[in-house]
Amino acid sequence: MSKLIGVGLGLVLVLGALGLSSQAVAQRYGGASTAQGDILRGQGAYMAGAGWYNLNTARADSINVDTWKKHNLEVQRLYRAYLEDRYLHIRYKKKLRAGAQDDWKKKYEEDQRRWREAPTPDDISSGDALNALVGDLADPSIAPTSWRSAPVTLPSGLSLTNLAFKIADHKTSSVLQSTVAIDRLLVTEGWPLWLRRPELKNEEIAYEQAVSTVVEKCKKGTPLEARDVDKLRDTVVALQKKVPEVVPGRDNQRARALKYVELLDGATRIFAEQTYAERLIRDVTEHKAETVAELLGFMRYHRLLFSDPGGSPEAAQLYEGVYQLLRQQKEKLGIADTPPGGLAAVAPAAVPKPAKPANTNSAVGNWIHLNKEPMTLNPDGTIIKGRARGTWTQDGQTLVLRWPARGAPGGAWVDRVTLGREGKRYEGQNQNGVRVFGHRPRK
Repeated sequence: MSKLIGVGLGLVLVLGALGLSSQAVAQRYGGASTAQGDILRGQGAYMAGAGWYNLNTARADSINVDTWKKHNLEVQRLYRAYLEDRYLHIRYKKKLRAGAQDDWKKKYEEDQRRWREAPTPDDISSGDALNALVGDLADPSIAPTSWRSAPVTLPSGLSLTNLAFKIADHKTSSVLQSTVAIDRLLVTEGWPLWLRRPELKNEEIAYEQAVSTVVEKCKKGTPLEARDVDKLRDTVVALQKKVPEVVPGRDNQRARALKYVELLDGATRIFAEQTYAERLIRDVTEHKAETVAELLGFMRYHRLLFSDPGGSPEAAQLYEGVYQLLRQQKEKLGIADTPPGGLAAVAPAAVPKPAKPANTNSAVGNWIHLNKEPMTLNPDGTIIKGRARGTWTQDGQTLVLRWPARGAPGGAWVDRVTLGREGKRYEGQNQNGVRVFGHRPRK
């Protein structure tokens, strides 16, 4: 259990003993105040104290199920409303005429189905596919005991600072920049090649010093001062002015450099609201999530969704691994793969969707993998390929072959392939984009 939980629990108990309201707790420990935000923060503070972050502790047994369900219901509705608004803004960026409403809703539901069943690499790296599963896993009907009995372990090296989050409460994110990315903020992986220039060295050192000061204060619980944030923001402005002067336009270097500085600009805007930023930065750097349940509990408490982590291959592999773990968690909990989509998902009563047609072809049986390796897909979902063992799932014509391996993203290599119409061939790729294919043995 991280230091965050002890601090949060102690604060809730002390204020509760003094007879303060949940609203006062939220204002003291939850930053900016909105009607919906106060409700969520009050429930979130209760859940943190009750042990939601670590479902294996005795404290988790004291979770009030009714409060837990109400919290998850509100968060799930908030998530879906935010994602619909974002989808509409990105795809259309203007108010739709009445006749176009049905078209975008239909397209949105089609994309939701793809995000859950057969996402593209862009769907995963953008966070869209991950967030579809995060919304499903906020289902208030899943009891705390179900989470405890179906744990999915995160890779030991995964830290919340590796990930990029967006703030899903758009009443809050209308004031704050919605990106929370600590490793990006700190330039942990170093400056990209096109910014490694002596002409930019002074500006980059100034940024590194300013951001280090701000983040360290947040981690220690030291209140920020206006000059700390002003200095940090000034260093970003200095980079924005200098980059076009010294980075050449050839090979798209200038555009890439400006894009990177734009990401820094977005990551530093969170400090526009002091109390919220101080708490969130501290919590992200201190909280240690060991399971999917603990990661998602943390995200619900802060109303976070996944954001684009950047364009590096390492980031893409990381998100592919997280996506597979979220799918594994859904399967363990027995959650339907495609919940109602579109506006119906946030309405008081969802409109039932027609059942999906049964698979026309089953992949069960013998295969030749990559034209050379005999492989058997067993009816129980296991794979036998020589000495290798794995698991597989089929949804329509989509197959997912999972091969546990040390060092693989998310702890397993994942082949996502499409079965041919006659059920005799499949083709797709793994999370590194390497082509994967196979065919039935020739008789």
